[in-house]
Amino acid sequence: ISSVPALGLIGVKDATKARTSIEGILDKARAQNARVSEETFEGATLWTIEDPSARTPELGRAVLALTADMIIVAQDPAAVRASLTLHAKGGATLAGSAAFQAALKPLAEARLGTFYVDGAALKATLSAGLFGAGAGMPGLDTALAAFPERIVGALRVEDGRVLAEVRSTLPESAEVPADHASDVAGRVPAKSLVYVEA
Repeated sequence: ISSVPALGLIGVKDATKARTSIEGILDKARAQNARVSEETFEGATLWTIEDPSARTPELGRAVLALTADMIIVAQDPAAVRASLTLHAKGGATLAGSAAFQAALKPLAEARLGTFYVDGAALKATLSAGLFGAGAGMPGLDTALAAFPERIVGALRVEDGRVLAEVRSTLPESAEVPADHASDVAGRVPAKSLVYVEA
């Protein structure tokens, strides 16, 4: 793995408290001999943490930025800078993507959280071998061919309960799986903390 092409954005209600939290993270990183640098970019503070003991520079790097209303986190400094530039100057965003809009359309507008996976882009990344996939893994092509084009989900509150909803769009060539009875939970210890079945 060279790096994970991911960008995290966390809403901030109190920028002062958020900065204090980040400074605590930076102090812990320094205590573990990580290098920490700070800069200002598009009016935001951006910190880069680098662990010199990591297998690769990319894996040992974390980049954080703080704006008045957001903490932005990634491994790639360019991803954080791109997000800050979009906020400051505008440009093409995920919110403006027709595929993203179509995927979110069935979901309720009011929600606690949302996730979205561009399955087509993820398949291309896996096929290119970012995670050591590709040649030498039997069945990988078949699995990737059936992987959803888009996956979207949301957390929302309904009648005092938090509900999770997930939807996906399968490729036209994929075989649609059928619902079936399962006895998998009957083989899992009763005190298990998390159970996921697919």
